[in-house]
Amino acid sequence: MDLLSIINTVVKASLTLLVASRKESPILKRNPVFCSLTPPQTAGNALAEFRNSLLAGMLIFLCFSCRTLVEDDFSDFPTKPVLNGLLVAGQPISVHISMTAALNDTIIALLDDALVIIRNRANEADTLISSGNGCYNSILLAQSGETYFCTVFVPNYETLYAQTTVPDSTVISNAVLTEQAYVNEENYIYSSILFTFESNPALSQFWEVRLPERDLYMMPEQDSILSGEAMPLTVFSNRLMTGRSYSMTVFTDQVRSQDDIRVELRSIDESYYRYQKQLYLYNTGLSNSLGETNNAYQLYSNVINGYGIFTSCTITTLDVQ
Repeated sequence: MDLLSIINTVVKASLTLLVASRKESPILKRNPVFCSLTPPQTAGNALAEFRNSLLAGMLIFLCFSCRTLVEDDFSDFPTKPVLNGLLVAGQPISVHISMTAALNDTIIALLDDALVIIRNRANEADTLISSGNGCYNSILLAQSGETYFCTVFVPNYETLYAQTTVPDSTVISNAVLTEQAYVNEENYIYSSILFTFESNPALSQFWEVRLPERDLYMMPEQDSILSGEAMPLTVFSNRLMTGRSYSMTVFTDQVRSQDDIRVELRSIDESYYRYQKQLYLYNTGLSNSLGETNNAYQLYSNVINGYGIFTSCTITTLDVQ
């Protein structure tokens, strides 16, 4: 195989992966809270970088007399329905139903003919109404502390089952800003925010910390609990905590005392925590450097007889002093 043929083959494969991974569910545009849980756009960005570096790197790679090209076998998922839903306490329940897509597909099949039923622990049921584009909505509001069971009937496929328990809210207190907490080698200044929240050692609890409209960074002085998660993520558990409260430090771009800023702490279902962890490995596996083997990490799913994630959270916020 000549040089041009090899480059064309690899570029075609990477473009196919890029198109498949960037199929974005319409629920993202309708419910911004759901965006952080859904992989296509993040994976698409990673693959876009992979594609661009591949074109430049391929010439370098071949010029150093490598005689063979190792191609990874990206097998398609079996054709099954996909259920995605994030229940947020105090907000209407909604889910999205689609089908798995092959890597060479250009569109994703959205299902508007499914029967979607939500039940709580008291077996009170509600049939969700299709609003098109695979979206199904309920007039019911998700409640903290409640467990919800989702059943999806899709013609000619096995029935899908999933459940999630909406966590109780977590009390946050004493959010304090330090304007100049860290200065890097380029003299860029970062601020830190120290906040305290409640924890129950008798329970397995999971959270995600956010600063709305701001980025969080990992620093040498980063909080030991976040560092203990072994991934540069802001989801964490109380596995390493002792006592009934914990004070956490997070870092962001420099903030002035007069700026409006608030801490958002999401009490998340364990499925949310596990999904975010696996999503990081999934994206890492897609964006390996040239010459490295791509690792086929599977995305976490808690949907029986299908794919996707059905999970929940309760959001608490506090203004920073």
